[in-house]
Amino acid sequence: MKMRDAVYSFIFEPEKAEKLLPEVSKTNKFYEYLQRMDDLRISFVDFSNWLLAKAALILIFGFGLVLILFGLKALIA
Repeated sequence: MKMRDAVYSFIFEPEKAEKLLPEVSKTNKFYEYLQRMDDLRISFVDFSNWLLAKAALILIFGFGLVLILFGLKALIA
């Protein structure tokens, strides 16, 4: 039960995990697993932020390109 609570807390409630982790030995493989989970969580957040930024840039430049094309069409017509 303590391990399950520690995993849940580490992923969803990091401030609560700080209280539970001293009960788990820091030389334990479980602690290494928690560290890897935290690294994965951080890298996923970085990737999702990067992906969101790319999508926003594509939308902005795509909308700008459409406006330019309509502007050129209006000038020609």
